[in-house]
Amino acid sequence: MDLANLIAIHFGLKAAFTFTGALGYGSGRPFDKAGCGQAMEGWKQIQAKYLEK
Repeated sequence: MDLANLIAIHFGLKAAFTFTGALGYGSGRPFDKAGCGQAMEGWKQIQAKYLEK
Protein backbone atom coordinates (compact mmCIF):
# COMPACT_ATOMS: atom_id res chain seq x y z
CA MET A 1 0.00 0.00 0.00
CA ASP A 2 2.85 2.38 0.75
CA LEU A 3 4.23 1.86 -2.74
CA ALA A 4 0.81 2.41 -4.29
CA ASN A 5 0.44 5.64 -2.32
CA LEU A 6 3.83 6.87 -3.50
CA ILE A 7 2.97 6.08 -7.11
CA ALA A 8 -0.40 7.84 -6.82
CA ILE A 9 1.19 10.89 -5.27
CA HIS A 10 4.00 11.07 -7.79
CA PHE A 11 2.00 10.52 -10.96
CA GLY A 12 -1.43 11.72 -9.92
CA LEU A 13 -1.51 14.30 -7.18
CA LYS A 14 1.91 15.79 -7.88
CA ALA A 15 1.09 16.14 -11.56
CA ALA A 16 -2.25 17.77 -10.80
CA PHE A 17 -0.70 20.36 -8.50
CA THR A 18 2.12 21.05 -10.95
CA PHE A 19 -0.40 21.51 -13.77
CA THR A 20 -2.64 23.92 -11.86
CA GLY A 21 0.35 25.78 -10.50
CA ALA A 22 1.78 26.16 -13.98
CA LEU A 23 -1.49 27.65 -15.16
CA GLY A 24 -1.57 30.07 -12.24
CA TYR A 25 -5.02 28.99 -11.12
CA GLY A 26 -6.57 31.57 -8.85
CA SER A 27 -3.81 34.11 -9.34
CA GLY A 28 -6.28 36.60 -10.75
CA ARG A 29 -8.61 36.31 -7.76
CA PRO A 30 -8.11 37.44 -4.18
CA PHE A 31 -7.58 34.57 -1.75
CA ASP A 32 -10.02 34.33 1.17
CA LYS A 33 -8.02 33.18 4.19
CA ALA A 34 -11.01 33.07 6.55
CA GLY A 35 -11.54 29.32 6.12
CA CYS A 36 -7.86 28.28 6.29
CA GLY A 37 -7.94 27.24 9.93
CA GLN A 38 -11.02 25.08 9.45
CA ALA A 39 -9.58 23.54 6.28
CA MET A 40 -6.31 22.69 8.03
CA GLU A 41 -8.15 21.11 10.95
CA GLY A 42 -10.21 19.01 8.53
CA TRP A 43 -7.05 17.91 6.73
CA LYS A 44 -5.44 16.89 10.03
CA GLN A 45 -8.49 14.76 10.84
CA ILE A 46 -8.31 13.05 7.44
CA GLN A 47 -4.59 12.36 7.92
CA ALA A 48 -5.17 10.93 11.38
CA LYS A 49 -7.92 8.66 10.06
CA TYR A 50 -6.13 7.29 6.98
CA LEU A 51 -2.44 7.55 7.78
CA GLU A 52 -2.55 5.75 11.12
CA LYS A 53 -0.48 2.61 11.25
